[in-house]
Amino acid sequence: MKINVYFTFQVYDLKIKYKVDQILHSLIQDFVIPEADIIRDDVFVQYNFEIAYDTKLITTIVKNLNAIYEKANGNMTPTFREFRYEYTYTDDEMKNAELFRITSIGNRPELYHSSKSIVEFVPFCARCSRNEKVTKNNLIINTSVMKKFPIIFVDKYLVISQELANKFNEWNLSGYQLREVIHKGKTTGEKAFQVIPTNILPPQTVIDQLRNDPHIKQQTCPECGVVEYLQFPYCYDEKISQFMQDFNFTYEYYPINEETVVRQMLVSKKVITLLIEHGIAKLETLSDGSKWTVVPVLTNNTV
Repeated sequence: MKINVYFTFQVYDLKIKYKVDQILHSLIQDFVIPEADIIRDDVFVQYNFEIAYDTKLITTIVKNLNAIYEKANGNMTPTFREFRYEYTYTDDEMKNAELFRITSIGNRPELYHSSKSIVEFVPFCARCSRNEKVTKNNLIINTSVMKKFPIIFVDKYLVISQELANKFNEWNLSGYQLREVIHKGKTTGEKAFQVIPTNILPPQTVIDQLRNDPHIKQQTCPECGVVEYLQFPYCYDEKISQFMQDFNFTYEYYPINEETVVRQMLVSKKVITLLIEHGIAKLETLSDGSKWTVVPVLTNNTV
């Protein structure tokens, strides 16, 4: 696995741009200086750049950019502080993974819906003032979309058609229950079900490379352990196969915004393989935008 660090921010003043360019050019080998867009007296410069993972370099970049920002008088955005880690997995890590997180089922907007049901929250952590999003109520959508798509996301929850629900049963998939989705719309609805994992995995392990990462530690709530915007890659002890089922929730909670946390759903290789074999999931790049994106879950013996 390769770790890159991605920065993004904007600058609205040429003098500030000159200072930023000097700093980044001195710290980053082969740094490409972006050009400024100037319309009349308005200046706009977009910075987007990646570096290889290096905690000392990250700290130096943030420290220097922060010093410029503090004197920028609103002519620079502070989003450089919210840099993110991007993990690139090897072919072997993808091939050998026993669990995956589904992050995308295609880039077509009709695959993603919002429920009309009332969202419920329960207090989660008094220290960081976060709430847990819970799904006690049935999701409500126009289920006629299931005529065309056997699987969709509704508020990031997995929803499947009656036909696919029958296949799940035929495939003897484990670790889930189905909750019927309520139809609301002028067109005739179809049977649809939310897939709710019933199995909670044990706590994850941390890969050695990130175990003592100072930036992740800084973003971690000391009370509940939730990390603000820097996330570890999913990783378990090699004995995880003893505890996993086909549908699982992580033990850990993850933020979906500054105030809300949820557990993430991880599915088995069996689920992904069966969905591919039946033409539902597609992991190769296609012109119709139907490519899925899945993230492999690492184990100690694959890192």
